[in-house]
Amino acid sequence: MHSRNIKKSERQVGFSIVEIMVALVIGLVVTLVIMQLFSNFEGQNRSTSGTANAQTAGNVALYSIMRDVQMAGYGLLPAPDSPLECNPAPTFNGITISPLTITDGGAAAGASDSIGIRYGPTPMGGIPSTVKLFDDTTLVAIVDNNLGCRVNDVALLVNGTNCAATTVTALSVPPDYTGITLQSATTVDPRSSNLSCLGAWSQFIYRVHNGNLERNGVPIVSGIVNIQAQYGISNAANSNQIEEWVDA
Repeated sequence: MHSRNIKKSERQVGFSIVEIMVALVIGLVVTLVIMQLFSNFEGQNRSTSGTANAQTAGNVALYSIMRDVQMAGYGLLPAPDSPLECNPAPTFNGITISPLTITDGGAAAGASDSIGIRYGPTPMGGIPSTVKLFDDTTLVAIVDNNLGCRVNDVALLVNGTNCAATTVTALSVPPDYTGITLQSATTVDPRSSNLSCLGAWSQFIYRVHNGNLERNGVPIVSGIVNIQAQYGISNAANSNQIEEWVDA
């Protein structure tokens, strides 16, 4: 009796080769189904997240540009003899006074426009003062009040549509707040001209390069492939109502 039980136990140990093969086939089929489902879900996730990421990158890029566009021309007041009427617009250290310019990228496929934005940090908003006296030797301009100016500010002289830019090198000693010393003589006679201090006139160029939005050559937003910009045109110089959009 004992011997038969031992032999019976020996015959029931382990799995047959057929059972192992069937188990492997079932496992492979289940694995294949799981991988197929994972691949489908991953594709849907990439499509959904890719669209969302593109929208997010576009919104961040537009916000970055808009933040500087809102500052464009700060310091150039639309007053009589406004610097916005300068023709041609003067330049300072190679930077034009024009608040915003668009450079057309061309007709090539995928060519991106670039946007140049310029403004100053003047604390007085570029309020102009009429030059009452000017000394050709010392280059000192006498105005009503020079409190809106600081040393090293860009000084803009405007006389009608004639404009010129130079630098403030000194201010009169308090309590006299009327003298402004200019760095150099200009093509515009300061006498009877309006003088505005613009602060450190800055320029920021937005463009797309290698899939990134760059600000003065520094990448700030990735996933941007193109910029296309247009000017909004009004029917009258004193109107802010945009009537049409035109390319650069």
